[in-house]
Amino acid sequence: MDGRATGAANPDIRLFGETGEAEGAGELRHGWPIILVAFLSITVGISSTFLFSTGLFLKPVADAFGWGRGTVSVAPFVASMLTALCAPVVGRYVDRLGVLPVLLPSLIGLAVGLLLLGALTANFISYVALMALVALLGAGTAAPVITKMIIAGFKRHRGLALGLSLAGSGLGGGLLPLILTPIITTHGWRAGYMALAAVELAGFAVIGVLVWFWRRTILPPARPTGVRPAAQEAAAGRDGPSLLRDRTFLLLAGAFFLSAWGILTTVVHFVPMLTDAGVDPTRAAGMAGTIGAALIIGRIVVGYLLDRLPAVRLAQCLFAMVAAGMLALVAGGAEVALVAAVAAGIGIGSENDIMSFLVGRYYATSRFGSVNGALFAVFLIGGSIGPAVSGYMFDATGAYTLALLVSAGALISAALLLFALPKLPSPADAR
Repeated sequence: MDGRATGAANPDIRLFGETGEAEGAGELRHGWPIILVAFLSITVGISSTFLFSTGLFLKPVADAFGWGRGTVSVAPFVASMLTALCAPVVGRYVDRLGVLPVLLPSLIGLAVGLLLLGALTANFISYVALMALVALLGAGTAAPVITKMIIAGFKRHRGLALGLSLAGSGLGGGLLPLILTPIITTHGWRAGYMALAAVELAGFAVIGVLVWFWRRTILPPARPTGVRPAAQEAAAGRDGPSLLRDRTFLLLAGAFFLSAWGILTTVVHFVPMLTDAGVDPTRAAGMAGTIGAALIIGRIVVGYLLDRLPAVRLAQCLFAMVAAGMLALVAGGAEVALVAAVAAGIGIGSENDIMSFLVGRYYATSRFGSVNGALFAVFLIGGSIGPAVSGYMFDATGAYTLALLVSAGALISAALLLFALPKLPSPADAR
């Protein structure tokens, strides 16, 4: 069954149903509601709020309980690993049910988890367990869930649409340090987690209203019960085993595992790096906000370029640029922190854009949730192992030099690995 035929009588549904695709400039002209909803969802989703708040809580929680940096990094590591394990499963549900039935309940769950984390943490075991609960409840707000909305609705301007939507993580990354740092400094880390829960609830309310207002544009057309697209039927049940034998997927997985290790190490440990170097916490938070600003610009620019330049070569250039920023941080310390922040922000601001773009070109749209979810799982594993190992490197050496050198090496290796990818299908062949 062809989803485009279902919505032929309604151009909005045709454009933004699960399989509908607009042509030319009409994609952006008619598609801005879906981009706005995706942007706001990314802003308050776990990919933004969890990633950019972890570094803010690292030292306060460690100091409150007398833990080392490596020890306190275990909880975010466990949470990221659980999110990674959930990602392929969540991706399958998104392919079957659609984005909104997964996203909206998970926003509420993420708020509840953060509230409990701030209220009930009493020791290391409870901290790890509650952080894990946050990951489980918020797994449906991760970027691969939301980007399915863009992949299904855009073809010619898919890169720019992804960039505009995923720039929401830059807004979250830029504002969270400015909002949370004064709260944590004045009222403590528990109040910080509760404030973060309030942000999630506010985001759910705004997104819910917009979805209701634009429901004819955003919601896909209903299918007769028990009927599934032929492409989705063909892919059902094969995604896990087939991906393990898929050379393209394995190459992408290796590259994004390494790049996540490198980039997220810098993002998570950026504020502690600066405060250890003697930078005032408020100023350090402002510099961390620069990562968010660079992320916004990077995602939009990279999204625009993805529609015009070879995506693989663009990814290699960006990975090399972030590696150079890390090496500059090793050589120059706090004096070049702003340069490193911009490099890290552009890097994290482009990674998910490129990952979603490549999956959308190499694989059928009906498999996007499953394949991108599996790739995002690998990305999260790299992004959780890297910061955790770096925390232990700091504990062992008393400095972040070794961690930054290893991270730069991981990014260069990721860029080299992408040379082995097969030729990217043309947009005309996108399915």
